[in-house]
Amino acid sequence: MNVSIVIPLYNKARHIQRALNSITAQTYGAFEVIVVDDGSTDGGEAIVSQSRDPRIRLISQTNSGVSAARNRGVSEARCEHIAFLDADDEWHPDFLCTVLDLRERFPQAKIWATGFCYSDAGAITRNRFNQSHAVTDSNGFILDTFFTEVATWTAFLPSCVSISKTELLAVGGFPVGVEKMEDGDTWLRMALRYPIAWTPLNKVIIYADADNRTEEYSWIGVWPFFESVREYVEKDRPTAALPDAFYSSLAQGQTALFRHNLLAHNRSAIIEISKDCRHIPGFWFKCNMWYTLSFVPHSLVILIWKLKSWFVGRGWNVPQPRFRSIRRPAMFGRSRPDLRNKNGD
Repeated sequence: MNVSIVIPLYNKARHIQRALNSITAQTYGAFEVIVVDDGSTDGGEAIVSQSRDPRIRLISQTNSGVSAARNRGVSEARCEHIAFLDADDEWHPDFLCTVLDLRERFPQAKIWATGFCYSDAGAITRNRFNQSHAVTDSNGFILDTFFTEVATWTAFLPSCVSISKTELLAVGGFPVGVEKMEDGDTWLRMALRYPIAWTPLNKVIIYADADNRTEEYSWIGVWPFFESVREYVEKDRPTAALPDAFYSSLAQGQTALFRHNLLAHNRSAIIEISKDCRHIPGFWFKCNMWYTLSFVPHSLVILIWKLKSWFVGRGWNVPQPRFRSIRRPAMFGRSRPDLRNKNGD
């Protein structure tokens, strides 16, 4: 076998068989499948255990989060080339052939990925990443725009990615305890150190209407992106400065959380984001504005939010967003130094 496929499974009983079928239908068959059941309660693990394909094996663990499940699968993998598939997504039959071709043509890369399509209520749409970059080279190439905007490196969904096991372990794997965008942070840590090969060919279907999706929540807290850049700068000591656009991308991703944190009365996160981003050109005013707003009494914040909802026609009693922390509770309370920009100012 040449590829290990890792599937984290948590309460996806309605979809896991579709994912497995899309794997066994691959035109390339030299693979193993490692399904890591992360404490499912809906019987999804029983569906996997019923499979008679000897290439599929099931590993069970107590609920520890998707990062821990992926890391467990990687640790159990017998192959150097790892591919990921979420339990509610689906591969086209030639996905593995496509990423293996990328690996052969771009051996200097350590991530090989494809484009994807969304399926929502049966309607298939192209992903926004392809459209925004107007990529026409379907043969694949070394992606040199990874650091230019958040939309690029957050569009590398796990089901579209294959990766080198050695290099993934070298950067620490997936961040355990991070509940959202843990994959984006992992690709970022990889991209800081190694090239990425990518093709815009859509070889994956992402089902937006699947069960138990994290998009149901408004996320509060702070993304781990800045911590990853700090670690890279401190440990790897790069000789070349990271591009200015990259720092803007980091700030763009972080400051997008201001509104959710304000509504959730999470002032500590607002302060932390402000400290991280205010030194980056173009974000001083935005950071200081939201920092000032964090002093407004929360009851008044909710009142203004209700007035706005009423004004746009959503009604006065519209329910508040469902908030969920980016990190599990055990991850809070860690000391973090203030970010210094690349010039040390």
